[in-house]
Amino acid sequence: MLAVLSLSWFFIAGLGALPAVALARRGSSREPANLRLLAAIWSYGLCLNYLLLLLLRSLVATLIVGSLLALAGGVSALWLWRTRLHRPRHPRCWIAGIVLLLAAVVVIVIDPLDDWDARSIWFFHAKAIFFAGGLWRDTGLLIHPEYPLLLPGLAAQVSEVVGFWNEYLPKFALVLLLPVPILTVLGLAQTPGAMALAAVGFLAVGEKYLGNGSMDAYLALYAAAGALYLADWLEGGGTVTLLAAAGALGVAGGLKQEAEVVYLAFALSTTILLVSRRIALPRTPVWTIPLALLPLAGFLLWQLLGHLWSLEEGGFSFASAWPRITDPHQFWRILHSVMFDTQVRIVLLLLILVSAGLRAQGRWFPRSSMPALLAGLLYIAGFCAIFAMTDADLRWHLATAADRVVRTGALLLLIAAVVALRSQERALLLARSPAKLPPEPGRP
Repeated sequence: MLAVLSLSWFFIAGLGALPAVALARRGSSREPANLRLLAAIWSYGLCLNYLLLLLLRSLVATLIVGSLLALAGGVSALWLWRTRLHRPRHPRCWIAGIVLLLAAVVVIVIDPLDDWDARSIWFFHAKAIFFAGGLWRDTGLLIHPEYPLLLPGLAAQVSEVVGFWNEYLPKFALVLLLPVPILTVLGLAQTPGAMALAAVGFLAVGEKYLGNGSMDAYLALYAAAGALYLADWLEGGGTVTLLAAAGALGVAGGLKQEAEVVYLAFALSTTILLVSRRIALPRTPVWTIPLALLPLAGFLLWQLLGHLWSLEEGGFSFASAWPRITDPHQFWRILHSVMFDTQVRIVLLLLILVSAGLRAQGRWFPRSSMPALLAGLLYIAGFCAIFAMTDADLRWHLATAADRVVRTGALLLLIAAVVALRSQERALLLARSPAKLPPEPGRP
């Protein structure tokens, strides 16, 4: 059984080999062990698997077609990279990543489902897809049927492969979501302070959310990974970092509806910064644009299916917002629960400390950190407005949801601090050894 599940690593990697094939043919990357390239491959594999399920609907058909595509993609990538395959330059990073994944398999799979959201929403959807044999209009997505199905589809595929459903093995799908966040943290190994800060943010999410299927946690991690790779791209990291950012944000769109707020926050922040000339986009080859948009295909197709199947649910209205905005007590309750959440306060304190360190060097926050910083603030402000519009009881809604949804905004702000601290560490390293700055793991 474990041997069968181990094939899932090759399945996802082969499906996501398109960035590796494209970059090899264009000569845009010299190192196949590039951690950013590996993150792009994995996130593209998750996104394309989701897209196949939405297109083919049948679990068996998705697994068969996906396996053929994975075999073709994997063989093509290995053939194109055959002359550049060599031992990784930073074996300790690889060992650390493998150990973390093995530990995650044990921690996640040995416990049964017990979180209400995980059991009643995402894994209930997975169970319905498994017993229906695929995703159909009458599959039986009873609770929040409008939620994206990347994780439920993946868990249903795991059960289809092993041949039965239980409360343990479908959680293996959660392990398949972990490589990109782990690769994102390991990619910071040459700046230990920034890596430690990112690792703390990763671990602060907690096993309760990572191990039992809370998509709020994974949405936060993938939004943060996308923000960090976007910063790398703005710093001249090349096409591979753009594809890694696109892949991570594409996965986020398949995890939870709140990804729509993430997309809007990034779009607004990037537009504001471009118009104000605070950032400039690097030159991008034309062929990378459709490739970078591909991870969004599953998100867009699910929006279309949700409209055709009438899966949209209400629960929010502008009529509910006005009385709460004009009532000082209710308005303060929203601000206190969202804007002044403990997670946000801690990250803002970190930003102040990092800013003080930069000013001591006579420097400001790097421009590459601005999209994450502004997007995080816009995301949090956006949820203040969303909670004001809820038709449910405000006190109950804030008590049950605020700390979960704010986590994504807090991690986006944390990424701004990570990028700024990384910039500070690089400056100190250059001051000590001006002749050369060692390349980061995974950067060619």
